[in-house]
Amino acid sequence: MNEEARNHHNEARRKVRARVETLLSGGAPKRLTPRARLEAAAYISALVTKIRAKEDGPSVTSLCAMLGERMSDSLERSSREPFRLHRWMLKAGVTEVTKDVAASYAHRAEPLRTTATYLLLVEHLAPLAGLDVLDTQSDLLTRLNIADGPRGAKMDEPEAAQKLAQKLHQHAAAMARNLDLARLFQRAEQLQIGWDPKVGADARTDLVLHDSAYFRAKEPVASRWWLEVAAPPLPSVKVARLAFGRLTGVFRLTDEDSNVQELEGEATAYWDLHVALGPTGPLTVGPLFLRSTSVDLRFLERSFCLPELQDDVYQFVSGYPSMPCIEWEARTWKVSCDAEPQYKAQPGASDVEPPSATVPNIRLEPVTPSTITAWLLSTQAPEDIDLLPMPPGTPTGWIRVESFARSVEAAIRDGRMDALYSDWVLRFTRGLDDFELEWRRDCAEGDAALRVRYQEAELKGDQA
Repeated sequence: MNEEARNHHNEARRKVRARVETLLSGGAPKRLTPRARLEAAAYISALVTKIRAKEDGPSVTSLCAMLGERMSDSLERSSREPFRLHRWMLKAGVTEVTKDVAASYAHRAEPLRTTATYLLLVEHLAPLAGLDVLDTQSDLLTRLNIADGPRGAKMDEPEAAQKLAQKLHQHAAAMARNLDLARLFQRAEQLQIGWDPKVGADARTDLVLHDSAYFRAKEPVASRWWLEVAAPPLPSVKVARLAFGRLTGVFRLTDEDSNVQELEGEATAYWDLHVALGPTGPLTVGPLFLRSTSVDLRFLERSFCLPELQDDVYQFVSGYPSMPCIEWEARTWKVSCDAEPQYKAQPGASDVEPPSATVPNIRLEPVTPSTITAWLLSTQAPEDIDLLPMPPGTPTGWIRVESFARSVEAAIRDGRMDALYSDWVLRFTRGLDDFELEWRRDCAEGDAALRVRYQEAELKGDQA
């Protein structure tokens, strides 16, 4: 991990630690909503199940005794009697909050609702499950949608954004189960294989050779930095292209024979916005916004898509790291321009600089009501492109205003998102299978060469 990536990772953990400390000291929300308490209890149930599944896993009675001993000071209890763990869990065997589960708990006082107690339980249970405490607490906060503050704290946060955030998290859980993403992530961790979002799921990349971040199946993937050409293996659906940069002027085209043409044209830099599924913690797969970049070049009523550019439209000006090229009239042309790029900020987005001012990394952000507002509900520019337009006659859901958000919700409801995720997994898995065969064959051949070398060395020793 390079220094910049390490600093990013440490800063992400610092923010989680500060948020946990705020909640443990009584920060809002002190009590969870009826639905959120079920999600928290399901999380504790999953942790306990993982602990007890170990070969030497303790009984629930032993866990209650241990928690009563260790948590008494934190909970300001005068006695150290066993902790009543069942009051913070769902019934035996239930680790997911379905509609039926929610209905069965609608009028019950338990599980209880104190936020701090759930975080303390994670603090003491995560090590028994072999998990990092802070990553696990972050995972729980993300699942409860309170990682950045209390649910619904922003009064100007649209109800549409809150509804879609719920839908995307529920959909992520269903896709993780239906597509067995836990197994996919475990294989990808073993092999350290990612993909190139600029090209597609077929474009597998070796994370080791690219010196990218190390992919771990049970760590929050958004806390690390990833190169655009070596992204983590996250099933993704590209939902929109949002323009953020433009270069207008005279473009100089030079072919291999030094022939030159100068043409009026325009280049537009886009964020290619994906809804991805990835590890948000040790026990949870959640939705994330993944952004890569691409550039469209237009002149003479022709359009060229250039996803390989690393420095957005500024690469036409700087020529760094290489001069952009296009195939036109059966020739390869290098393209340059002396105009000044114009950039626009995305309302509510966390980015303060265009990609050309930084390392060519993908951007990963958890799906929350605020990130939905920034990326899916903000005003669309004329050059923005909806990649999931609603088919005629598609019934609307919670989101009625024309927006990328409405298209995404419709694609969830009519099954298009399911099919696109399934297709991504199928294509990526084929590449994973091919890589594993090649890897095992190369390793076996290397082992055979070692044995020959050892035998030759042994023969030389005997002859001596």
